[in-house]
Amino acid sequence: QLAEAAGLPAVFDVYGFLREFGDRRPRSPAVGRTSGPSLGGGKIAATDRETDRRPYQGADAPRSPGARAVIVQADRLAFRFPRAKETVFENLSFQLRAGERLAVVGANGSGKSTLLALLAGLLRPTEGEFAFAPDDDPSPQRFSPHCGLMLQNPDLTLFCNTVREELAFGPRQAEADELLAAERVAAVTAQLELAELLDEPPLSLSQGQRLRTAVGALLTLEPRLLLLDEPTTGQDQPHVTRLLAALAASVAPALRDEVAPALRDGDACVRSPGATESPPRSVGATRSVGATQCLMFSTHDLRSVASYADRALVLADGRLMADCTPQELLEDDALLAAARLRRPPLFEVRRRLGLAGRTVAEMAEELRR
Repeated sequence: QLAEAAGLPAVFDVYGFLREFGDRRPRSPAVGRTSGPSLGGGKIAATDRETDRRPYQGADAPRSPGARAVIVQADRLAFRFPRAKETVFENLSFQLRAGERLAVVGANGSGKSTLLALLAGLLRPTEGEFAFAPDDDPSPQRFSPHCGLMLQNPDLTLFCNTVREELAFGPRQAEADELLAAERVAAVTAQLELAELLDEPPLSLSQGQRLRTAVGALLTLEPRLLLLDEPTTGQDQPHVTRLLAALAASVAPALRDEVAPALRDGDACVRSPGATESPPRSVGATRSVGATQCLMFSTHDLRSVASYADRALVLADGRLMADCTPQELLEDDALLAAARLRRPPLFEVRRRLGLAGRTVAEMAEELRR
């Protein structure tokens, strides 16, 4: 589509397109550039990463009128496995507020899964503390019954005979009212498109279907904080798009009109705050489970981060490199290199050609003009 708009007969890949069409990106000063190539590798430039990012103000930071409630407050967290010489991470502080969708990104071994396990109560921090809903109860807590964690391998959490039983298991154990439990199961079934699978054995399903079943079993418990560990692993783009769009809309209902560009066959580059197109029926026309207030997921997939996250925590070398927006992350060569992350190809095209469009269609229109 972009090649046609640029008047090129055929292009086989993103970088072939850039070679043929030319690099129109305006050159910026060399401040904050990496010593290696712009995509992956290299060392971080000699800048103070901790001061050129929004600083964390701590538990006593003033709260502006109308600010959303704090759901997670983490202060100077550190973790080291028993008998290990080095910490996984240290001095990690952040807040997560109601309605936010937070992505945790970094290379393998950076501590993404460990951080989620700490918040879920599966591990105890070596140093520091965190609290759930500190506005309601400021005392540190190790575990919240209102926190749900999906592991990287969803099969470890599936044990019932049918998908229907998996979805109903949590509410029954919590002794929820039968009518309320049935309503939750029906809502999650519609939200995650599980209706045709309800009577199937979960472990007989495809990987994408098993993932949706495991997430659905968490959603029927209506956790205030939903933690997903690498939900994009092993999934094709349409599955990733449907799952994350549905979850993002359930956390922030206003997003239902906002995720549409990312649902058009995965052509989104960066989610547009002003998008108004109507999303597919499966996202917007069904009741979503309403008690889940925050979504936090770890991933290597920056395309999903750009489309579905409000913020990104960037972990590298045992510390928090940045707490920033997806846009800031994707435009920062030094930060990407330090975290050993690569830009999504479509964003690289947008950036190098200096385009403002956030979807393939918008970018193609710019090229035609």
